[in-house]
Amino acid sequence: GTPRSNDLNTDSPILAMGWIGAQEMDTETGKYTLSIVTLGDTLSAPSLTRYYQHSCPLRLYGPGCGAVMQSITLLPISVANNRVNLSLNWQGARDMLDYVGGVITFTRPDAAPEFRTVARAEAEYIAFVGSNLHLTDYSAVSLSLGCPHTLDGCRDLHDNSRRYGGFPWMPLENPTRKSIR
Repeated sequence: GTPRSNDLNTDSPILAMGWIGAQEMDTETGKYTLSIVTLGDTLSAPSLTRYYQHSCPLRLYGPGCGAVMQSITLLPISVANNRVNLSLNWQGARDMLDYVGGVITFTRPDAAPEFRTVARAEAEYIAFVGSNLHLTDYSAVSLSLGCPHTLDGCRDLHDNSRRYGGFPWMPLENPTRKSIR
């Protein structure tokens, strides 16, 4: 509206419930435009599909997930710049992508093991999240499977689908067959 006084009830009787999707200020005219996305807009949007399922929020190998850590031993060529350089076919029979999100463990005889999260798995290296500190003089390097936090990943990689914490069965259509409008 166009307010003529400071009385909000008289000049701006519009009540909208939702969230501000966009805002724009015209500096020449002083006009400020808000675009509000209402609950009706949200419910009528084509988002109730199984392609937008809620993934599992549980921490992999944590108490909620309860997956058993399956590890392979790696023979690294070098460790530098958040990468473990490896020889070809390091993953064996598994797909390299199965290890993304997994844990790489550096074991040293004189200290506690160092853990890093796998961010990327390629044919010749694994990239991890975290620093390179304390990753020298290790006696063993092991790598555990990751998880894409989907029901298929939970079932196929960890045989743990009974503890899946997401919501994979979103309907293809609005189950009420009604719109809030």
